[in-house]
Amino acid sequence: MLVKNAIPSEEPVIDVGIVLPEDETRKVALILPGDTRYRMVFGDHSQKVEGGGPVTVQLEGDRVVGLLPGGQTVAGEELTLEPISSSPLGPKSGVEVKNVIAGRGFHWKKRISVFLPGQLIFRPFDGQLLLVNRLAFEDYLACVTTSEMGPACPAAYIEAQAIAARSWMLANVEQKHRALGIDVCNDDCCQRYQGTTYLTRAAMQAALHTRGQVLMFNGTICDARYSKSCGGMMEAFENIWAGDAKPYLIVKPDMPEEDTTFQPHLEQEQAVRKWVKQVPPAFCSPQVIPETELGKYLGGVDERAHYFRWSFSVSQHEMTQLLNRKLHLDAEKMTGFRPLKRGGSGRITQLAIDYISASSQPRQFVLQ
Repeated sequence: MLVKNAIPSEEPVIDVGIVLPEDETRKVALILPGDTRYRMVFGDHSQKVEGGGPVTVQLEGDRVVGLLPGGQTVAGEELTLEPISSSPLGPKSGVEVKNVIAGRGFHWKKRISVFLPGQLIFRPFDGQLLLVNRLAFEDYLACVTTSEMGPACPAAYIEAQAIAARSWMLANVEQKHRALGIDVCNDDCCQRYQGTTYLTRAAMQAALHTRGQVLMFNGTICDARYSKSCGGMMEAFENIWAGDAKPYLIVKPDMPEEDTTFQPHLEQEQAVRKWVKQVPPAFCSPQVIPETELGKYLGGVDERAHYFRWSFSVSQHEMTQLLNRKLHLDAEKMTGFRPLKRGGSGRITQLAIDYISASSQPRQFVLQ
């Protein structure tokens, strides 16, 4: 596994969680490619698996069982499906895995089929099936670029994405899934990784051209957290994440540095209201990429929608239920929301929530 903030002396092999215990999955369906020979390893034994056929891996008690083409069955405390000989990375290369969650925990959650190179490791964890994809680090990065973004993105953009993804991964600050024995998961919780499903030759070249390149600050790898759209103004690290401020993650207009026209003080309420009604010439705005063309630059699982300026309506009942569940308010209804403090991008960092309690008393909760 990767070591926090360490540059490896040679290319590492990493473990990516594809099916997690929280997905509550006990059975996974696979289809093997017909042009690559595989074997299933269980304990000290292995069994060759016929290519081109379906494989089912399921949890039975505390053992993992593999149902192979031709009616063969293998079982063990852990199963590993691996290619007998190495094959080059390419679009839709590797094993096809059905019904993998994309957007875990998000409102747009869906299930997709993904193609995974390298080894697939199946093991039980808390009564559920855990699927881990073990592969070379640079192969992972090539796949991340076109999982996060669309294949129509310019080559320089994909190279920048590869450098940011590599830096974030090697900084390895959050280490969210160490309890599962993996480096990262496959979703937006970490970095979006959908194997070779959306991989392109351009993405492979971008990873190759930037191989080993990371962002550094004062001799340390940058914790390069990134976003597809910032609304026109980047926010300071400490206003979004736990931890100390980062000198390289600061409030900054998402525009050419020589453009000083739009530099509002978005900590102020009046300035924010004016800002959100404008379409400044930000790199992520429709002035640069018209929303009618945006879809081809987004990832394969992204919804086609407004990303720069948008609105969303929630009923009184829905909001009250949500805040009662999240904040344990015991509210009968909401009566108002007041921003008390904003970051440099206008994002609310402190919010007063006014409500009537179940005992009909006016109450306030300050969220920060």
